[in-house]
Amino acid sequence: MKQIEHPFRPMIPAPDRDRNQGHESRENIGYHIKPIEKGVFGEPEKIFEEVEEFRDALSQKSMVMALVELSDLYGAISGYLEKYHPSIGMADLAIMSDITQRAFRNGRRD
Repeated sequence: MKQIEHPFRPMIPAPDRDRNQGHESRENIGYHIKPIEKGVFGEPEKIFEEVEEFRDALSQKSMVMALVELSDLYGAISGYLEKYHPSIGMADLAIMSDITQRAFRNGRRD
């Protein structure tokens, strides 16, 4: 098993499998395997970017990266609200989310 360096720990074992297998150039691959168009913070495209990065993380079976992307998505949504709906915050979206969950649990959306 290969060893990889970590800035805060002594050498830790690297996974045996090559996650980049089947891709032409390992040098051009960063966190994400597929190309993802970058968005500008505060714009809808940034939200789309974070969703695509989340999907890519799931396709790589990297749950830690997927959770990081969900955190980034939270930030992108917050930035969008600040720019386009400054009177609405994430707490307001959480209230609506709770109401929607209640409606689905109760089987009523009227």
